[in-house]
Amino acid sequence: GGGGGGGGEPLFVVGDSHVLSSAWRWVELPPAAGRPDRVLPVPGVVTGAKIWHLREQSTFYTKFAFWERIAAVPVGGTVVIVLGEIDCREGILRAVQRGRHPSAEAALSAVVALYVELLREVRRRLPRSRIFVHPVPSVLKETRFLTLPFNALLASPSTRELLDRINVQLLEFPSVFVGGEPELGAVRHDELAKLELLEDLRLD
Repeated sequence: GGGGGGGGEPLFVVGDSHVLSSAWRWVELPPAAGRPDRVLPVPGVVTGAKIWHLREQSTFYTKFAFWERIAAVPVGGTVVIVLGEIDCREGILRAVQRGRHPSAEAALSAVVALYVELLREVRRRLPRSRIFVHPVPSVLKETRFLTLPFNALLASPSTRELLDRINVQLLEFPSVFVGGEPELGAVRHDELAKLELLEDLRLD
């Protein structure tokens, strides 16, 4: 959209560096009761943030940066959380390599569970905010075999039920892929569960 003008509100987008792609650009919204005509995404970037490093037991520096960004949201400000892409790119297979999980599917499920707990704490700290979760950006072809199942787990009925309980909404978008969403093919849940690393790649 354009710049300035009335009828707009800030939208606080907190997460990894993907928050920068939408920063400071007016976004026009379809007419609906109870919301502005347009929003201005205000980035709260936590460079390199992984869901794994934001879990309760972690003392990693990105955890403190994340909660600083959350604390900076004004009372009642609308928030979008953008996390998970770096977990898929760097963390999931490494966790399987190190024997933390028996399969990539188990590792994905564990990270989604951590994400829900993180969002529960965000809700506790921002009780008056509208809170949304952005699907993991599937920006790299090489990691879509993980990002697409991750998003499918986020959108599953069981996860949605947990998000509903804390009044957090998962954003949904039309496919951003030319020709439609790629087929998961060999990485559907039954196949993903069978995905194992070669012994030479395991880290003992």
